[in-house]
Amino acid sequence: MSVVGFDFGNASCVIAVAQKGGIDVIMNEVSSRQTPTMAAFGEKERYLGEPASTQFLRNIKNTITDVKRILGRRFDDPEVQEELKSLSFKAVPLPDQSVGVEVMYAGERKVFSAIAIAAMILQKLKQITEKATEKTCCDVVIGVPTWWTDRQRRALLDASRVAGLNCLRLINEPTAAALSYGIYKTNLSETDPTYVMFYDMGYTSTSATIVEYLKGKLRIVGTSYDRNLGGRNFDNALLDHFAAEFKEKYKIDIKTNQKALLRIQLACERLKKVLNTVPEAPINVDCVMNDIDVKGHMKKAEFEQLVQPLLERALGPIKSVLAETGIPVEKLAAIEIIGGGTRLIPVQTKLQQFLGRDISKTLNFEEATSRGCALQCAILSPVFKVRDFAVNDINLYPIKFSWRAPGTDAMQVDTTKDFAEVFTKNNPVPSAKVVTFHRSEGVEIVAEYSDSSLLPPGTDTLIAKFVIPKLPTNKSEPVKIRAKVKLDLNSIVVVDSAELVEKITDEPANSPATEQKADSEATPMQAEPTTPTDNAAPAEPKKDEEKKKQKVRKIELPIEEQSTYIPLKELQGLAEEEAKMVASDRLAFETAEKKNAVESYIYEMRGKISESLSEFATETEKQNLAAILDDTESWLYGEGENVTKSVYAKKIRRYESIRRPNF
Repeated sequence: MSVVGFDFGNASCVIAVAQKGGIDVIMNEVSSRQTPTMAAFGEKERYLGEPASTQFLRNIKNTITDVKRILGRRFDDPEVQEELKSLSFKAVPLPDQSVGVEVMYAGERKVFSAIAIAAMILQKLKQITEKATEKTCCDVVIGVPTWWTDRQRRALLDASRVAGLNCLRLINEPTAAALSYGIYKTNLSETDPTYVMFYDMGYTSTSATIVEYLKGKLRIVGTSYDRNLGGRNFDNALLDHFAAEFKEKYKIDIKTNQKALLRIQLACERLKKVLNTVPEAPINVDCVMNDIDVKGHMKKAEFEQLVQPLLERALGPIKSVLAETGIPVEKLAAIEIIGGGTRLIPVQTKLQQFLGRDISKTLNFEEATSRGCALQCAILSPVFKVRDFAVNDINLYPIKFSWRAPGTDAMQVDTTKDFAEVFTKNNPVPSAKVVTFHRSEGVEIVAEYSDSSLLPPGTDTLIAKFVIPKLPTNKSEPVKIRAKVKLDLNSIVVVDSAELVEKITDEPANSPATEQKADSEATPMQAEPTTPTDNAAPAEPKKDEEKKKQKVRKIELPIEEQSTYIPLKELQGLAEEEAKMVASDRLAFETAEKKNAVESYIYEMRGKISESLSEFATETEKQNLAAILDDTESWLYGEGENVTKSVYAKKIRRYESIRRPNF
């Protein structure tokens, strides 16, 4: 079984595998270490990863991109609506108000949830891994942005389950990079902490994180981020510039033509990379629209001036995390940069000027996160034995818990009785706490974000409800309930357990019952008091023995969770549907292979009967075989264009049977 880490990026994914020799990043079917985060739909099959990227411009409306930006978010979220304006596919709201995509697949119009699309991409990563390692891919750790909410994390976990993966942890991307950096350090002190900043600019978001290292462990001290700043912002700055230039120069508006816009966007992305190494470069796109060829030119200095506002904005996360943690730049042992966006020289220069010191590039920009994910998977999985290295992350959003009667819509919050902010901002992850309250009936424990200003706009503050429908007690007065609440390894809120705590009073021998209250609770392990025999003379009770002796009885309470997790039955349905589509894709691929085999045989044998095999066949045999090949070719491009795999296989077997033995 493989131990794997996925960097599930917005533009591309990277797969790392823990093996005996260390951590290896594996390549996909086209020998690339990055697999596009794309899913496309055709007449017979799906195209995932590289195949989807290859046919993107020919199948724009049925190709899904940027799924990471819409996963686990509401359709009416302002950021989602802004995101959808630049996407080529049709998005629709689903009954649970999440985002769905409408495509043409196998001749039918279908709607898939963002979770289903994410599952398809994870399934592709799983297939690449299994092919490369020749082992079953099951245990996996997936990297996610630091700013993701509980709902987004649950959505990705659901997607991993649909894809047949056992996700051991969702780890924040900077935390994964910090692990891949620190686990190999042998000079860490046990008492004197080492502080390192990780600056991560990806395709769509940027973060700055300060990490404290001690021997055998790391702790995230603080993190700050910009959800909407990344490498694509620099592409879009070039796109807007040339769109305006071409409108004036060629009288065309590329923003009115989706295909033209995408072609110019790809050209701008290439231009950005070229300007990173040369002082100036051209941009040329043939027949962009209305049969017009466009040409442009950009100097490196012009580009830097164009993106100056973005460079200033890129400093925001650094300023925030330094202010939040109170750690001065001089105390940082290193400033590591990761993420594809940090490859831009203007970004690196701006960071160095602001920080007043050199930045470090010891980690691979695109692969650091996936390597850290694989290391974390190896630590958590029983398959590998890895040096102990503790990873302590933090929770960015404060979380409160309230309790009320089940089915009550109105929340009557009393800060002294029915409400508690249990997990504060920057609370350690994982973390567990006990909440104690008194109820006389069933209870509904509600987890919510307590500060909506920290959340992405439009995010629902409700996280989950945990219902205890009925209490197993006959008492009318309130009884004590203890609930163990957790932020688990995935930074997801869980009510791990709940118990009813009752005091039981035992009377002394020959002593009448009293209504006296207990002064203290006894432990459950306290022994039962003995009872004197009938013949024994009753002892004179002492003053303190006349008091009631008490024990505590604890009763485990059932908990019904109501969260954004997909219900089990629906999850199984999605998994079955995904399995059917995987089988359909495999059949389509194998059918295409058989069809190609027939086509290859036609052209191969035509050459052989006139060249290498010519002397071994009579003229009649050559003519007969040539006629068969001609008929087959006509059939292949006519009636045989869309037949089943077995028909193509039958053709191949027929050709093999008609060959002469001396052929």
